Amino acid sequence: MDMLRGVAICLVVMYHCTVYMYEKYPDAFAGLKYASELVGPLRMPVLFFLSGMLLAGSIKKGPKRYALGKINNLVYPFVVWTLVLYLLYEVREIALGLPSEIELFTALVYDPWHHLWFLHYLSVYYILGYFLFKAGFVVAALVAVSLYAVGYPTGHGYFTALFMFFVAGAFANRSSNLARWIDAHEAQVVCAGLLVIALCMTGVIVGLLPMAKHNLTYCIVAAAGLPILISLTKRAEHCRIAPALAYLGRNSLVLYMVHVPVGIAIPLLIERTEWNPVLVYPAYLAVVFTACLGVVWLRQRSKSVDLMFSAEQLYPRRHKDKLARPAEPDV
Repeated sequence: MDMLRGVAICLVVMYHCTVYMYEKYPDAFAGLKYASELVGPLRMPVLFFLSGMLLAGSIKKGPKRYALGKINNLVYPFVVWTLVLYLLYEVREIALGLPSEIELFTALVYDPWHHLWFLHYLSVYYILGYFLFKAGFVVAALVAVSLYAVGYPTGHGYFTALFMFFVAGAFANRSSNLARWIDAHEAQVVCAGLLVIALCMTGVIVGLLPMAKHNLTYCIVAAAGLPILISLTKRAEHCRIAPALAYLGRNSLVLYMVHVPVGIAIPLLIERTEWNPVLVYPAYLAVVFTACLGVVWLRQRSKSVDLMFSAEQLYPRRHKDKLARPAEPDV
């Protein structure tokens, strides 16, 4: 599933970069922003589904290692990057006179800034998931759906919708070899998924179904698209680009954390020039991805850089044991 994670994280990076350019050049990037929003169901629902698939393996390590793992690899980088971004915005305020947008206490405690909500949500999901996974599929599904039914009308649709995908991933990985099952029923799964998506979109076009971020229609489309994406990535495993996407997937945490400050900074520089923003956009994406991959390279060679993403280095013995085992995605 590393390749699918790589596809999803690339879509996230490209979407955020498009939004940052749209904020500076709304007329030039309105169409591209709209196109990016159309593939929204292929981004965060997929990432949370894949994160849920790691739940069973984490629970098997025992409660102590489970808790430490989530503190080291979710809570710790959340705190570190909140502080990093707070300092960067303070520097921006001094250098450019632009007001800082981060309230440090609220960002750390209950209102994470910008993209850091991902780690915040995952931390909560892994707490809930630990108990719900042991309670079984029926209980977990009822709790997840009930939370969504209550949460969406009250303004918590984002949190509760993505939790359903997290729970779905957890039990899909436990109950069977998902990829193998999809291989065995590929034609039926793909046709059913396409039919559901077509019916939903037809309903939206004729005005019978509402379509908004993380409403029921959105969730159904995302759920129907998941097995199709898994099937497509399985078929693409032998393509030349497959190893690169899998590499990005294994380092998704670094890409997710780093692309935002780099992506925000570059448009501030571009708007001070007379360059055509549309023509510069491909180079902008290339610089953002290059910066992210540079940090990945540094993380593999520097303890200091690694400490920006995980607290495992603070426990040398545990870190050594981790290196002896096959690598797993960060989130």
